[in-house]
Amino acid sequence: MPIREERLIPQKEERRAGEVEVTKSITEEERTMRVPLRREEVHVEQRPVQGGPEEGTIRVPVTEEQVTISKEPVVTGEVEISKRPVSEEREVRGQVRKEVPHIEKKGDVTEKEFRDEFHYEEREDL
Repeated sequence: MPIREERLIPQKEERRAGEVEVTKSITEEERTMRVPLRREEVHVEQRPVQGGPEEGTIRVPVTEEQVTISKEPVVTGEVEISKRPVSEEREVRGQVRKEVPHIEKKGDVTEKEFRDEFHYEEREDL
């Protein structure tokens, strides 16, 4: 008579566990920078001259630099996205059934004791 028992057989299947979403947002911050500017100043000096006075108006154009701000996008970094497999071990449990032999004596018979699955030994105390 064969004696059977169940064994656990793990089976794996791949399923979607979730996802990762990477997005960008824009933040604003105020930046300050120093810019050297050039301008002209008029210097008027009075000196004595010989001759008669000249009448009239003299106009001297004066220039200066003004700052205007423009912006340009510049790549300062990047985000790299990759996946890698990771192995782990998990413990699984399940109920298994097994057949257990039962020996029933009827009449005057000699009983053998089951020691392991390949060896039977005769008992002398019965």
